[in-house]
Amino acid sequence: MANDSGRILVVSDSPDYYSTKDLRILYPGLVDEHDLNKAPISPQILTPYERVWTLLRRAENVRLLDYSVIREHARGRGARVVSHLFEYGDGSGLEFRFRNAGPRRHKLHVVSESDPITRGFAVGDEVYWYRNSSDIDEAPVGHYAYREVICEDDPAAGRKVLARSTMTDGAMWIEERFESGGLILAYDLFSPLDLALTQGDPWILHRGTFSKYIPAGNVFGGTVRYGRYENRKLSPEEVLGRIGALADLPGRAAQVEIREEGLSSEGTPVLSVRFGNESGPRFQLFSAKHGMEWENVYGMLITLEELLKGDVIDLERFCVVAVPLLNPFGYRNGCRHNANGVDLNRQLRRDWDRFRGWSDEVLEPWTFDFKGRGRASEPESQIEARLGEEPNKLCVIDAHEMAGAPILGGAGPNQEVLRGLSEQVVANLKNRYLIRYLTDATPRQLTLECYPGKCGADDPGTAPCYAIWYENVGQLPDVHATVMQTDLAAEINLTAMRSIAESL
Repeated sequence: MANDSGRILVVSDSPDYYSTKDLRILYPGLVDEHDLNKAPISPQILTPYERVWTLLRRAENVRLLDYSVIREHARGRGARVVSHLFEYGDGSGLEFRFRNAGPRRHKLHVVSESDPITRGFAVGDEVYWYRNSSDIDEAPVGHYAYREVICEDDPAAGRKVLARSTMTDGAMWIEERFESGGLILAYDLFSPLDLALTQGDPWILHRGTFSKYIPAGNVFGGTVRYGRYENRKLSPEEVLGRIGALADLPGRAAQVEIREEGLSSEGTPVLSVRFGNESGPRFQLFSAKHGMEWENVYGMLITLEELLKGDVIDLERFCVVAVPLLNPFGYRNGCRHNANGVDLNRQLRRDWDRFRGWSDEVLEPWTFDFKGRGRASEPESQIEARLGEEPNKLCVIDAHEMAGAPILGGAGPNQEVLRGLSEQVVANLKNRYLIRYLTDATPRQLTLECYPGKCGADDPGTAPCYAIWYENVGQLPDVHATVMQTDLAAEINLTAMRSIAESL
């Protein structure tokens, strides 16, 4: 077994290339580099490393890398190796191809699951995976390309194809596993967005990049804990079906009640999910008050599945009431408001009479901050208000989204608990996701800006219950970032609930 130093060795013909810089951001202080232009790789150089990354950028340099040395390190010493398809194909006697997808935004499809590599994905998932040689993001007609290796599964060699091109069926994610516990993950790491400005950085708005480092991160550090990829955005009716299915979730630790709390402003049922000790301290969770902030709906469903395993909070002591889809109209139409043009997040403000809005000089239906014709005048807000009057309320978690960096805030009876849970979420996100936001010039780790006590409802330390809110990074036009978004939502929800429950 390789030494458990936690360090990563990059074996490359291009020192300090962009992916090496990305690794240094994601795993600060843990990345070393071996320059193949100066010396060949050897078992002695590899020995201290249980995590190895190989990167060849130039075809003429392929003979600088003896891939059999890399494979033997994984096989004999139990190391985990991530390789680009080019050197893996050459070192395995397989045909490597660079493909031109023309104007089509290429996808791969997952054909086999293998933990931890495919964690967050499932068989049948189709994931954007392409390179755009234009310097214009999402040009109307781009030059989209990808890389693949021509091969099939080889059980004798421990080789399995995990994902293939949707266009040509070539292998794009490949694993090899060894009895020592070592493994090789070879996949197309160049193809996601390789623009002049971003050089492949995971740019939140670009469909081709955002899952780029997830398989490697799963191998090296366990990136995905709860997150899950969605092939498409579901209709409200399909979401309601998923909510109803929680009542029959296999292995659940408590009975689940799905209750229709009333009709939304468009006439769609608003469902709550209830389980645990009905008379115990109560957690309430809401998502999609703003319909365009839709990704948290899926994070909420994952949260409820995790809670129903029974090992996050004691379901014989605590009660959970969740409304995953409060604003079906906004969700359906990708807008902030309900069917009456009301911002539901302004409806229950304590200062409703005085509130004049933050974004518009004239407040009328469909303007950004329109608060409605009366406090709690909207059916969705009446449902929220009625749930807020239920007894033994311990904590309310309100999930939102914005296009920039995520934010966490809250108020409650114990400021130390708020500070502790926010610090725990930040610690839990370390070394997991690389992201470049709209306002960032360079990529950085996904983390949270935390503002305990900034909820705006009560002064911290005097609030009768905990009020937690957060802004996930979201409102995207499709599902390409849902692994990270649902992971973050579940991480915040579960950490907050666990921390508050343990504080009692």
